[in-house]
Amino acid sequence: RSFWGTDITRMPCSYRHCVTMFTEELPWLKGRDLERVMGGAVVDWLGWKRPAA
Repeated sequence: RSFWGTDITRMPCSYRHCVTMFTEELPWLKGRDLERVMGGAVVDWLGWKRPAA
């Protein structure tokens, strides 16, 4: 498996802008795929427990 990440401290834009790119600017990325891209895949791979919904 491989996961992509970035050092947010070196980005030329704000953290909010980075998040917005995925959550609002990619209309084809939705549902479970969006959740996995936004960190869910790494959380699952590491075996971290998710908070109860």
